[in-house]
Amino acid sequence: MGPRGRAWIRHNGELFILMINSWKEYLKINGFEKIGRREYLCSSSPVASLIYETPPRVGGRDVRINLAVEIYDPWICKQAYHAMHLRGDLAPEGIFVHYHETPRWLCPDEGDIVYEILKQCLTAWVDYWSNPIHLIKYFECPVDTVLTRQLGVGEACEHLFGLPTKKRASPQTDYLLSLLYYHTGNFKEALAAAKRYFQFIAQMTSYAGEPERTKRQIDKLSAKASTFST
Repeated sequence: MGPRGRAWIRHNGELFILMINSWKEYLKINGFEKIGRREYLCSSSPVASLIYETPPRVGGRDVRINLAVEIYDPWICKQAYHAMHLRGDLAPEGIFVHYHETPRWLCPDEGDIVYEILKQCLTAWVDYWSNPIHLIKYFECPVDTVLTRQLGVGEACEHLFGLPTKKRASPQTDYLLSLLYYHTGNFKEALAAAKRYFQFIAQMTSYAGEPERTKRQIDKLSAKASTFST
């Protein structure tokens, strides 16, 4: 049942809560379970998917709806599913992934439209961005925008890739690549990325469980890389 009428009857924080909860049955059918007031999780390995809302800003009515993926980290005791390693913005045109953060806020009148977009594109978006190979390509050779949209009524979805953009020299990117290469069995590249990340994290004191987590990762990857190189 679509989020019509009652989904948009309130202002500020309550506005979008009603809308996303009206999607509950549809999300459940597609493997998403509610894990928070505004979050739904489709748990899978090595990449999990989420959909969540950002409520209106103070004095506003517009909301933001994001799809996201999180990469499984076997060196963390319990993953909280709040990092959002990559996210897309739901919009009337489709689902946008922007390499440089570009929030897409939705006005109340766009509620029914984006619900239809979600039904059309959810599976295609999740299937594409849950693939570690696609994520590696995106983080290694980024483009400014990727748009997932339906070709036509009743037709399949397509992914439209924008222009190449400069790769961020980011410890977070190295961290994600160390996990993605590990999950694809490329232990040599995983180890190289983990060592780059360690150069950053070894100097930090405010990261929970670090640098011990990355030390464990490097030890494990070193053993695997050595085994597979002989």
